[in-house]
Amino acid sequence: MGSSAMGATTFRKRLEKAGLAIEVKHYAIENVPADADIVVTHASLEGRVKRVTDKPLILINNYIGDPKLDTLFNQLTAEHKH
Repeated sequence: MGSSAMGATTFRKRLEKAGLAIEVKHYAIENVPADADIVVTHASLEGRVKRVTDKPLILINNYIGDPKLDTLFNQLTAEHKH
């Protein structure tokens, strides 16, 4: 499963390797900034996240190898090719 900090680092490195300059940061739920574009969090934390932000939310079950992270990566790659 890994930790959320480890997951953010792994995803950031994956984006960098693909040549994408997209900022990925790790925050405590209560500190998610107002200018965040999306929030990725463990599914078990959905309620807490929804109480502090209305940003688009991606719920995962594994911080390192969740299929939703692959989907997000593919979407970001496609969007930034143009």
